[in-house]
Amino acid sequence: AQFTVSVDGKTYGGTQTVTALHNAGATQDFTVKGNFGSGDHSIGVTFLNDSWGGTPTTDRNLYVEALTLNGQTTPENFLMTSTGTQVFTIKTPVATPTPTPAPTPAPSGTPDTLVLRLSQDAWNGDAQFTVSVDGKTYGGTQTVTALHNAGATQDFTIKGNFGSGDHSIGVTFLNDAWGGTPSTDRNLFVEALTLDGQTTPVNALLASNGTQIFTVKTPGATTDLGAKNTSFTSVGNDTVLGGSGVNAIAFNGPTGKFIGGTGRDAIALGAGANTIQANGATLLVKAGAGAMVFVGGTEPAIITGGAGKATLTGGIGGLTFQAGSGTTAVTSGSGAETYQFTSKTPHGDLTISGFQTGTDHISLVGYDILEASKAVATAQNAPGGTLLHLSDGSAISLIGLHNVTNAIFA
Repeated sequence: AQFTVSVDGKTYGGTQTVTALHNAGATQDFTVKGNFGSGDHSIGVTFLNDSWGGTPTTDRNLYVEALTLNGQTTPENFLMTSTGTQVFTIKTPVATPTPTPAPTPAPSGTPDTLVLRLSQDAWNGDAQFTVSVDGKTYGGTQTVTALHNAGATQDFTIKGNFGSGDHSIGVTFLNDAWGGTPSTDRNLFVEALTLDGQTTPVNALLASNGTQIFTVKTPGATTDLGAKNTSFTSVGNDTVLGGSGVNAIAFNGPTGKFIGGTGRDAIALGAGANTIQANGATLLVKAGAGAMVFVGGTEPAIITGGAGKATLTGGIGGLTFQAGSGTTAVTSGSGAETYQFTSKTPHGDLTISGFQTGTDHISLVGYDILEASKAVATAQNAPGGTLLHLSDGSAISLIGLHNVTNAIFA
């Protein structure tokens, strides 16, 4: 079905095409931007290409499900069965403070909603595409009519049970065309992907036929632990607010984020990627197989490294880092920091920027009494700093520090 749209008698956007099937429960959003002013507005939807083959299954119709003006939705549920214009009246919403409504639970059987925001370069026809989520195609072939060079976008909505964690969104461009110049080129643009209300900007150009895969995550919950003392386990892409209590927290989901309060928190990390922002919390952190980003705060923190890559930024409260098997990069803070290596334990490479001789130290546990002297004697000086090697193969890079002595060891 094809149509045009007018607002108060002025046509916007040219001829557009609907591909979402009403009998499949699908809908398709078309966005019009302009300065419409206040008060009532007449929205004209003109159905251009009605067709009837003699039976209900050979009938082309257009449905206007709803109109949304500046965030205020007016349900219509109107069926257009013949060529012509239907006028709908809506008002520009007046901004009034209203309480934030409680989130509406997702309908049973379709808990996830994916919105693709697309546009196109049109030439000899509009760009067509299909969409898959984790390898499963949804919705059949769809057509974009919004023009990229006019700043227009068009939203396509997909519903399904996608589950938690990362999701692979495949956008397959089906009908690329090229006439030899930039103005005779059909392209598809993926502007953004929104999964269950969380938007991931993409800004990707598909300039040839094929599938582009984008990774998005199902948004998790935010949990505020407040003043209570508790144990909490995260299995989604969750954010935990530490509060003022004494807490034991485990992150077992694909991603996680901890934002410290003023309490004392013991945190165990799993195989996911996690971010820890200490703030005023006193922390004991055990890293896992996943990547970790740590930002220190005003209180001391003790971190046991894991197998994953770690990026640490010290604070004013001091830091003790027990090296694990993963590689670690540290930017020292103003507080005292200790980097501990334990003999007969596998260690990944450790890189430290801003090491403060006399304030920060390297601690060797279980090594020969001469280990520190041997490391200093065999130190490699380079323009960027100093590289130390321990007898078990552990490597420590001190960025910006030269001519080290035994004073760097505890």
